[in-house]
Amino acid sequence: MMLPQKFLYEERHYFGTYSKIELIDNWLDIQETTGCIPYLLPAPLRKLSAGEWKEVEHSISALNLKPKANEGIKDGMEVTCWITFKKRLVKFDLINPEFEGFEELRKIINQLSMCEEYPKGVLSFD
Repeated sequence: MMLPQKFLYEERHYFGTYSKIELIDNWLDIQETTGCIPYLLPAPLRKLSAGEWKEVEHSISALNLKPKANEGIKDGMEVTCWITFKKRLVKFDLINPEFEGFEELRKIINQLSMCEEYPKGVLSFD
């Protein structure tokens, strides 16, 4: 089974929520909290099949991402993302990421976080 070597996606909305999806021991650890409360354990866990991971890798690779920040705005949200399979697909730590394919990446990752506790996923879409 081809699992990612590293899978971490975290959004920190200033004066709002923090959301994290991280691969730990072959399980996706899905958490949401606020800045003054640390991530809670135990968190919802989700295990993906080899086919699901292959689809994730293909979908993210197809985006051909070139991460960059919105240089004019320094508040809003900060995103840390590091996804590596055999090769690094994407890695960035940016305030207000604004690049082609970012919203599509968020949607792919949010789908991975859909579970009983977060039926719409852990990332907010307004």
